Amino acid sequence: MATPDHTKPDLLQGIRVLDWSQFYAAPGAGALLGDMGAEVILIEQPGGDPTRQMTRVGGTDFSLPRDRNVLFEAVGRNKKSIVVDITREKGREVIERLVARSDVLHTNFRRPTLAKLQMEYETLSRINPRLIYSRVSGFGPRGPLRDQGGFDFIVQGFSGMMKAMGDETSDLAPPLTLIIDQATSMMAASAVVAALFHRERTGRGQELHTSLLGTTVSLLYFHYLSVFLSGQEVKKHSRTSPGNLLRNYYRCADGKWIICAHNPPERYWERFCRAVGLDNLVTHPAAAEGGSRKAHPDELVAVLDRQFATRPQAEWLRIAEQHDLFFAPVNTVPEAASEPQVLENFVERVAHRDLGEVPYPGFCTEFGDAEVRPRGAAPRLGEHTDEILREAAGYTDREVETLRAEGVVGTKETGQ
Repeated sequence: MATPDHTKPDLLQGIRVLDWSQFYAAPGAGALLGDMGAEVILIEQPGGDPTRQMTRVGGTDFSLPRDRNVLFEAVGRNKKSIVVDITREKGREVIERLVARSDVLHTNFRRPTLAKLQMEYETLSRINPRLIYSRVSGFGPRGPLRDQGGFDFIVQGFSGMMKAMGDETSDLAPPLTLIIDQATSMMAASAVVAALFHRERTGRGQELHTSLLGTTVSLLYFHYLSVFLSGQEVKKHSRTSPGNLLRNYYRCADGKWIICAHNPPERYWERFCRAVGLDNLVTHPAAAEGGSRKAHPDELVAVLDRQFATRPQAEWLRIAEQHDLFFAPVNTVPEAASEPQVLENFVERVAHRDLGEVPYPGFCTEFGDAEVRPRGAAPRLGEHTDEILREAAGYTDREVETLRAEGVVGTKETGQ
């Protein structure tokens, strides 16, 4: 696993982010900004982020010891938690004092809610003109669905992704759990960093808007561009009749699968055939370049299927390495999570008060002169309320006690 280099500076050292968001797509962006070294304050209302209680998504139980769950660990890492009743006048004052002393406010509450609570950009930018105001929505800032809530699962269907996934034999591919939420987190975090850079050059803050739908359209960029420019829907992959025999997947003798990708195929055809022991196909008329290799690929896939079924996956991987071919195992996620290539590059160990030292997925980009990594586990509800009030909002100890006694903020022990 990757070893943190504590001699490197934090990428976003000195940046304070107010994360007033819930569920996954928006809070995930705050967690990523925390990976980059920002101070991230999670503003929770009494009762806390509903993600704290989400122990099941689909058919998977995500519960952990001590009333924790995997979902909140993912989006709550690196953060400090304050519980404040934003609907009360003194709670509103707490928020305004924090906004005045922060660089970013990040939220995913819908526009009517923001307007009702006077938490929209127009109001908060008057308190802090340098504020970067980052908002995440389901469907984007304009159009008939701009105020409609949205979840990852729904947007995978709406965007075309659910129909585009799978092979030619499937009409629908079930949505992959939280993949759009995670991608939206990455898009929103990168937008915040870009806005911070713009502020360094101009001195001005601004409003940002990232959406689940916009992120999914970006992920399907080639698919959408094909529709716009050529009117064509990108065809699903056919394993039995692929457009490129060397861009396909084959079952091995041990029942495991191997996947390969070689482009352009003509460059690799002879080397590929000799490596897998099918020298006779190199000059076979049925496999001639521009000939029936493209006209009758199903016949050649059948030949390759029989050949790959003669050796186990590990042996084919060794052969591919020897011949400089591009093969990889088709892994389950648990199998991939144990791959040395993953462990040495993209996994960090994090000290967790309830679980001990545990591995977390690391940041996907490595910086030569900055430390970017998970900094700590998700906070307990209201764990940092007193600290945030004193150090970030400038309240005195007596004022903190008064706010707590009046129920404006949660207690240090329970967050309620």
